[in-house]
Formats: sequence, C-alpha cells, structure tokens
Amino acid sequence: MTRLTTKRLIRCSDKPGTQSVRRLRTPPLSAGPCKTLLFGLFSIMLAVSAQASIPAAESYDDTDVLLTITDTMAAASYNTFEDDVESRVRELITLHRETDDPRFLGYAKSALQNSEESGTSEDLIVLSAIVDQSLHDFDSARTKLRDIVASSESKATYLQALTVLINLEIVSGRYEKAGQLCAQLSETDHPYIRANCQAQIKALTGDPELGYQTLSSRAQRMPATHPYAVFIQNTLGDIASQAGLPDAPTHYSRALAIDPTDLYARTALADWHLESGNFDRVESLTRQYDDVDRLAVLRAIAQKRQGLTQTNLMETLKQRFDEAAWRDSSLHSRDLARYLLDVSDAPQAALTFAYNNWADQKELIDTRLLIRAAKAASDEAITEEVTAWMENQGQHDHQIKDVL
Repeated sequence: MTRLTTKRLIRCSDKPGTQSVRRLRTPPLSAGPCKTLLFGLFSIMLAVSAQASIPAAESYDDTDVLLTITDTMAAASYNTFEDDVESRVRELITLHRETDDPRFLGYAKSALQNSEESGTSEDLIVLSAIVDQSLHDFDSARTKLRDIVASSESKATYLQALTVLINLEIVSGRYEKAGQLCAQLSETDHPYIRANCQAQIKALTGDPELGYQTLSSRAQRMPATHPYAVFIQNTLGDIASQAGLPDAPTHYSRALAIDPTDLYARTALADWHLESGNFDRVESLTRQYDDVDRLAVLRAIAQKRQGLTQTNLMETLKQRFDEAAWRDSSLHSRDLARYLLDVSDAPQAALTFAYNNWADQKELIDTRLLIRAAKAASDEAITEEVTAWMENQGQHDHQIKDVL
C-alpha cells in the first residue's frame, strides 16, 4: 500500500490555486494554503489515504507528484481543528456537492467519527445519514433517518430528515414508501416540498405530463430566492425530459441562473445538449470541470462524436477510472459505465458497472444507461428484467422508448 509520511512534505505548485504533495529534501515554507496545510498535514493523511488517487509503485523520484491538493481541500483540512463539528460537516457536504470530490465525504466521515456528539445529536445523525447516502451506504442512511423521523421533537430536524429520506426512497425506486412519507408533509407548512415530492412520484409511476403540469403551476408562484427553487427547477427539467417536452433545458438553465455551482443542473443541461448534438454548448458547460467525472465524461463523449478518438481528456479519464477500479470504488460506477459505453466502445464492461449501479440507484438516468448498455451488449435478459420493473412501476420514459 502506498503511504504518505511526514518525509513527503508540502510545496506550493506554480499553478495558482493548487498545491502538490511531493517528496522534497528541503521544502520551502511560504504563506497561504501551504502554510495552512502544514497544520492540517496529519488530517490530510487520515482523510485522503482512503480516497485519493495515488498510483501504486515501489518507489518515487524526488520530484514525483503524489497528490494535488486544492485550496478548498487545504481549507477543509485546516477546519478539522474547529470546535463546531456540525458547521464543519455541513460545509464539507456543501463542498462535495459543489465539486463532486469524494475526499470531502472522507473528511466529513472522519469528523463525525471523531465527535463525541455524533451519536447523540439529532442534527449530526441526519448529517451522518447524508454522508452515508452520498457514499452509497443506503441501508445505514435509511436506518438513521427513520429513527429521527420517528422520534425527533424538533420541527426543523424532522423536516430535514424526512425530505432526505423521501429523496433516498425515490432514488432507490421505492416509490410506494416515498409516497407514504410524502403524505406526512404539511400542505400548509411545506407546500413546495410536498408539491415537488408528489410530482416526482406521479411522474415516475405513470403520468409525467400531469406531474409536470401540477408542479409547473405551483412553481410559477414561487420566488427565485426560495431555498427549494433550484431543486424544483431541476425536478421540472427531469420530468420534462422524461415526458419528451421541449422545456427541459429551460428549467435546468433557470436552476443554473439561480445557483451556478449546482452540478446537477449543469450536468443535466450538458447531457441534454449532447443528445441534441449541440457540442459547442456541451463544451462551454463542461470546459472548466475536467475534475468532475460526470461532466468530463460528457465532454469526452462530445469529442468522440465529433470524430476525435484520442484526446488528453480521454487519456486522463482512463487513468482516473483505472485508479478507481484499483481502489474498488463504487462511487464512480455510473460515470465509468457511461465512459465505457460511449467513449471506449466496451458495452459488456459498461453493462457490468451499469447493472451494479442500478442495484442501488434507480433514477431515470441509471435506468436509461443500463438499458442502453444491455442493448449494446445484446443482453436480452437484463433488458427484459429492467423493462419488466418499469412496467411494474407504471413508469414511462420518452428517452428509453427511443432506445427500445
């Protein structure tokens, strides 16, 4: 196993905004993030060791870069010395959502495990469940959230746990359970959350057009500053895409206008333009996001569809996914399957990862990917299994219909 030791010290790189872990004999000390990293070095060793993409080797040259660390990561490691665990974990979860970097989940997991309050504070238990869900430990997240929903006397904590649990059940394809939980939301106190939940379930169980019309009508009365505005615009985009309506990119664009850091909207919009052949728009939406797997994969697919067969980005993704496979990381299964199917032309390998991913995650994007991989690999058994599941849910999808 490759290990970071105190002999592998920190030096600021020449590139603004990044630092690199290098083996140096006489490392210079400088102001800024590298100085911060000196204090957070041991935290980085603990949190990054399980997540970082460090290639295995017997030895390293003195100038070999083992790990590139961003300013944001440096700040996160420094923040592990703060006393307010809840604020720190919330910040790390936000950073993960904004960067898609799983190392922030490692930092958050470590902070929760090291906190004496994590087993008793309801808010920390909910945050722990969010981290578990992001790490695809759905059973652990579900157990924690159910306990809070059943016992919490705090309205705010109860609402957060309930909304996260609803989302978890929808992602898992457990629509009946999600509907029962949705019914617990008050129309008076939480009209937008309830409407969003009802529209999602309606769309996924038989009537996307009605789900879209109902939620769209409610969203027209919703201020852009509402905390659920981005979420609802993304839901409208997803349902419009499912129903084959032309409004999907409009909703994703509105979500991005409200919050330019929202990776879900950026990915969905780039994917829509990819399938529409608008490669210039794919480029503009993904150009600065090569470190985000899902966006980098979309950009690589656009390059492939424009006749390019070997680019620096494609080679970078290959190395990145090879390292993820070496670590046996399941966090990359969806993106790896998409890369194998649409960039590497390896449908059988893509099918393996897509099927393993679908066992836990049954969002439309996962189902679409699995059916495309099954069709490309000529696996009729899996195609029939997935379509039978969809029929049992009453689920209809315009994009899957085109594939079948």
